[in-house]
Amino acid sequence: MPTLARSDRLALVFQRLLALPAASSAKQAKSQLDMTLNQVEDEFTTIPFRPDTLGSDGRMYPAQEDARFVVEGHPELAGYMHRRHETYVSNTGALLIREYRGPVLLDRPGADGKRVEL
Repeated sequence: MPTLARSDRLALVFQRLLALPAASSAKQAKSQLDMTLNQVEDEFTTIPFRPDTLGSDGRMYPAQEDARFVVEGHPELAGYMHRRHETYVSNTGALLIREYRGPVLLDRPGADGKRVEL
């Protein structure tokens, strides 16, 4: 199993997410994101899944519920804060991931074709 740089692994996560059928709910979108992230990390790192080491072991982990925040003025969205980026999940299944207050890294519409609008 080759070990890939974090940026390459993240690019693979985005590529695989875009190849999946669009989600029709926030729960489905978050599940797809979490599952895809864990699959890529399992395939391309030797770092075991140990959430108790989150942030210190070099592995990327799915957003935890304690990182969830309210997106002011957007009751249809759930936001998740990460070390270097933010994830927004719409109740219709759309996903938006961007660098912290920076450029968009992934903009995936939900099954209804609508995108996250901030």
